[in-house]
Order: sequence, then structure tokens, then C-alpha cells
Amino acid sequence: MTRANLRVLMYHATYADTQSLAEIDKPDQPYAVTEADFIAHMTSLREAGYAFVSEGSVLDEQLHAQPLVLLTFDDGHRSNAIFATNWLRAQNLSGLFFITTDWIDKRSHYCTADDLRSMHAAGMGIGSHGCSHRFIQDMDAVSARSELAESKSKLEDILGVAVRSISFPGGRCGPRDIEIALELGYEAVHGSQFGLHAAGDNSLIKRLPIRQGMSASTVLDLCNPSSALHRKVAIMTRVKTTVKRVVGNGVYDAIYRRLSA
Repeated sequence: MTRANLRVLMYHATYADTQSLAEIDKPDQPYAVTEADFIAHMTSLREAGYAFVSEGSVLDEQLHAQPLVLLTFDDGHRSNAIFATNWLRAQNLSGLFFITTDWIDKRSHYCTADDLRSMHAAGMGIGSHGCSHRFIQDMDAVSARSELAESKSKLEDILGVAVRSISFPGGRCGPRDIEIALELGYEAVHGSQFGLHAAGDNSLIKRLPIRQGMSASTVLDLCNPSSALHRKVAIMTRVKTTVKRVVGNGVYDAIYRRLSA
């Protein structure tokens, strides 16, 4: 049995101060972290002996001898280009950035096509986060295929390279959606199921969500499957998944946004 040795951290936006925090949508702010906290997270992970890997390492089954970390960022907030990419490049690290393609060049505070080209040139991985950020699982099969194909095609036109990875918006996906993604040429499919992943496993990739205010020690605990925090979050995630299944994605998301307002 392959050991789950890959910690895929799920970030979103970063911010420097209250002004830049205000530029992030209210429902997304709980997943935004300060630049100082992000740097502290990276420093602590390095000191704890984690090896940072790139997008291409996810499917490398030879990476099994040490604890690994892959950094992912959802949505395509412009802080990904302005701060995260520049900091990672200076540290000889890379991240995998999932972009909502309808927002490119059209939505304030989100990445432009030029940003994406610069991020790619800096060694960052660029993946799809769908076109519209609608939940793929709630679409009919034709619409789901169109959404996944169009976002992939747009990114490939911008970058001039194949797009290999996708993160499903909201982590909402089922077997049908994963099958469609693989048929379209995506090789690595990321959800928001909580847990560690085994490098080389091409099933839905589990991730560890990083939230606002998390300290470096908290992130280390989240990465440790033996910690009380990791076990607690795993239980809470299973409860949330059950609630989503019962009430539906739309109702659950509406409740979340109302509570975030």
C-alpha cells in the first residue's frame, strides 16, 4: 500500500494590510492569509524537514521516501502574481495556481493574462479552476464538459503550453466530473477533500485548507496526521460533506455566504 506522504496545501489570496484585505471578497476572506503568516508557514515547514515539490511531482510515484509539500492557490487573486510568485521565485520554490478563466482581464484584483504569462515564466504551475467558478457537480454533463474544456483551452492559448491540472471550484465534483476532466487531458484533479495524498496516485487529490489567522505551528499540526488538530478537522470535514449532500451545494453555499456577510 502506497504511503500518503504528500501534503497539498490549499491557499487562496494573501494580503499585506487591512486595505488589501478589503479588496478580497467577504466570503473569501476567511481563506486569505497575511503575507507575514505565509512566510512564517513556509519557514516552519522547511525547518521541519518538508521537501517542497512542483506540479509535475504529484504523479511521480517514486517520491515516497520523505514528507512532501505542494503549494496550491485557488481562484487566481492578483496577490498570487504580485506577492506569492515573487516570494516563491526568490526562494527557488514553486506553486500551482488554479485560475478562474472568466475573471482573467475582466475582474478587479484578479490575475491578468500578462500576470499568468509572467507567473509561468517564473516557474509557477498554472491550472484550471473552471470558467465561471460555478460548481461543476451541479451542471449537466454537456455544460460540465464545456466548462472544463473552455477553461483549459483559454489557459493554453495564453500560456502556449498544455494545462495538466484542475481544481474543482468549491471542491464540488463527483465521479462523472473526474472522468470528464481526465478525458479532456487533465492529468491531476484536485478537490477539497481533507487529508494527505500519495504521490503517484492519480485519483482525486486531497488537500489541507489554510485559513486566515493560522499560525506556523497550526499549519505544522494540520500537516501531521497524528495530531489532534488534523483528526479534528478530518471529522469536521466529514460532517460538512454530509450536510452538503443532504441540503445540496447551492443551499450550503448560500448559508455560508450569509454567515460570512
